[in-house]
Amino acid sequence: VLFNVSYKTYTVPQLIVSFSQLQVDVLIVESYSSLNRHRSLIRAVEQAPLPLAASLPAVVPIWPGIDASRFTSVSPSFVPPDCDRSKGCLVFGRVSRLVAAKAPAVFVQAAVRILEVRPNSFFMLVGDGPQLQQLQTMAKAEGIQDRIAFRGHREDVAAELAAMDVFLYPTTGESVGWVILEAMASGLPVVSNYVGSVPTLVRHARNGLLCDSLDPAEISAAALSIAEDEQLRLAMSQNA
Repeated sequence: VLFNVSYKTYTVPQLIVSFSQLQVDVLIVESYSSLNRHRSLIRAVEQAPLPLAASLPAVVPIWPGIDASRFTSVSPSFVPPDCDRSKGCLVFGRVSRLVAAKAPAVFVQAAVRILEVRPNSFFMLVGDGPQLQQLQTMAKAEGIQDRIAFRGHREDVAAELAAMDVFLYPTTGESVGWVILEAMASGLPVVSNYVGSVPTLVRHARNGLLCDSLDPAEISAAALSIAEDEQLRLAMSQNA
């Protein structure tokens, strides 16, 4: 018996009874957050008195996927101004909602530090949300408004990713990681942090770099290590 659940519908006690009554063999989960919730449920089942504990199902994660063909051989929708790649300019970008949970401010703060070392770098922030004006004000206050493009909400995400060289994605949490999958399908090295589903997608030092925190100094240092090592960047792109 295969079983999938909605935590808006079932309580843990109800699920424990359901497992026993239905003789569930496999519990299917489809995201990192679901896996964690189901693990909590499994612990509750394990602590239940026999015979309920004997009905413990196997947990099978089925990770989401994307159509990677949509992200290959795509023409970029944006040409960053004053960014000559033959002279070392690289474009660091991200796609996300502009909300506190996605930590877009860390992206801007990291951009400031990267520009101190590589002043010809350029940054793309694709997405919309309540923090847009705050982020634009921050960029202006830091004097980097000419080196960052706020692209807003875009339907042509593949074309936006095609304009980038490094996907810079610090975040406070990630359940599935759709945008990371899309960035990887676009051949972009990913810089992010150890949180949520991110480590299941980004293999540290193989297809990107993972940081221990959201410290802009740590995030920018990781991004710079990729930017300043072309062979590493190409290898990560191939492994994406």
